[in-house]
Amino acid sequence: MKKRCLLLVVLVLLFTNTAVALEKDPNQLLQEAPSQFYYPDKDAVVWKEEQVFDYSQKPYRVSHYRAIKVFNQQGVKDYSQVKINYHPQWHKLNITTALIIKPSGELITVSEEKISKQAAKYTPNSKVYQSKQEKIINFPEVEAGSIIIYAYQKQLKRTLIPNEIQFATTFTSHRSEIVLKLPKGRKINTKIKPKNELNQAVINTKGEIKEYTWSGYKSEGELLVSTLNSWLELSHWYNNLITQQGKLTPDVKQKVKKLTAGLTTKKAKIKALYNYVAEDIRYLDYQLGVNGYQPLAVKEIYKHKYAVTKDKVYFLIALLKEINVPAEAVLVDRKSNFDAGIVVVNFNHMLLYLPQQDLYLNPNSGFIRYGNLPLSDQGKRVLSLAQGQIRETPILSKERNQEQVTATINLKEEGAAAIDLKINSRGFYDFIAKALFGELSPMGQREASLNILNKHFSGLQLNEIDIKGINNLTELAELNFKFTVEDYYQTHEDKALLQVNQLAISFLLSIAEARNTIPCKIERKIVINIPSKYNSIILPKDKKFINNEGEIRVNYQKKENQIISNFSYQFNRLAGVEKVSWVYINDLLNNYREIKEQQILLE
Repeated sequence: MKKRCLLLVVLVLLFTNTAVALEKDPNQLLQEAPSQFYYPDKDAVVWKEEQVFDYSQKPYRVSHYRAIKVFNQQGVKDYSQVKINYHPQWHKLNITTALIIKPSGELITVSEEKISKQAAKYTPNSKVYQSKQEKIINFPEVEAGSIIIYAYQKQLKRTLIPNEIQFATTFTSHRSEIVLKLPKGRKINTKIKPKNELNQAVINTKGEIKEYTWSGYKSEGELLVSTLNSWLELSHWYNNLITQQGKLTPDVKQKVKKLTAGLTTKKAKIKALYNYVAEDIRYLDYQLGVNGYQPLAVKEIYKHKYAVTKDKVYFLIALLKEINVPAEAVLVDRKSNFDAGIVVVNFNHMLLYLPQQDLYLNPNSGFIRYGNLPLSDQGKRVLSLAQGQIRETPILSKERNQEQVTATINLKEEGAAAIDLKINSRGFYDFIAKALFGELSPMGQREASLNILNKHFSGLQLNEIDIKGINNLTELAELNFKFTVEDYYQTHEDKALLQVNQLAISFLLSIAEARNTIPCKIERKIVINIPSKYNSIILPKDKKFINNEGEIRVNYQKKENQIISNFSYQFNRLAGVEKVSWVYINDLLNNYREIKEQQILLE
């Protein structure tokens, strides 16, 4: 492939012949590469990036070239190893170039022994419906000031939708160029996000090939390309994959009757079938069917008792049909809200929708109760496969996401305390409790409990654990702990100081305070029993703070030798999905930090 004038380097590297042709001397390339002066906050920068999507004739090919300037040791750590994802069923991958130009000008080529292959690791944002592999290039002797150059080509064995072209590609580079080659009569739809990150395409026709070229300087974004004109076209393609998979065998029909026996309401029956699919059909990240999109047959799922998300959704749809409840599958992009303005298959998840109940369900695991949705599924644009329409999932209200903490604290001698702690949860917090403890052994539950408790208390000795409702979707999670703390409060002569509200905002989500920016209601009641030797109790002032994002309150009471603290925190919106004011959020969090510092004086 002939490199365009945008690229300064023309590389030809065959692993059987390590000769490398450079258009310019390596030292000149080092001088022309950008310096950290222009990127003071970067550890490395993608200097040049060229992507070529050749759909002019079959087999289709996608080529990618990158040159990276490394600025410091963190950049060395980040780019000494490069992973290239691909799908063996879809792609034939060939790494064409891999080399380093050291600060001294020395040129080092990467040998075949430095390139390995492995299964791509699963992440929540990975393409759930695609089984990935990755080739790993290990660059030797990279140091600050080096230039890393690599290039590869993917030959497409097939396209997802026959005779259609659709893809999304990201770009982030000092200088970017994306080239698309098509038969000159083929029409396409394109979109750049953000809009002005690339220049308007330059279009050239060479014989029977039309070539589109986008370029950008210090650009970062995404280019979407599609020959599809409507979401209904995509839905028709997907629905044509569903043939006999939903047919129920006699034993499955009998299972439906057994699960719904004695239940008199439609909701109870739906809930029973949902719980069965969520709890008893094990999730397994192994993709079968057409490019991972075609679901397995009901009889196979019932026989093996495992499935991926799409299989679980269509399995539940088939069970619901047996009790005359209509249900639809909807596609979701959990990573980001897909762009409704251009038809590109950029989905990584599936939900089930009940049109009569206007309810979205996620039967993916035994941690998600009927009617709840994980945060990553809320406020998301979805594609209805039944209607070919774009809809949006709801954001659950703060009343649906609650954590209630009740603590009885008995102060002991020398600053110690014996604490009984009870945590009740619902919605998101119930999901967190089930996910944290649901698949652990008793020993694992103890270790997880200590890990959480130690974030709130120091010098802790855990005496008893009683955890309920974590392995059953019909129950809410309840956590009970009894433990002692050596240095719960400070003593000096005949005086004592203690901080009642030293817990994080959420007990279960005991990490960064900003993570509590979800619609939620958190309540905490702490009862402290005071030794009789203290005759005087001086309490902090009650505090209340309310703004557009939420509210925070605390009050204190004293009854003979007892102190009662009532704390509540509420947040109204889902940050990252709904528009929020971080100024107001910081005001809330600052008020909470002041509450954490409040002290009670005993004399």
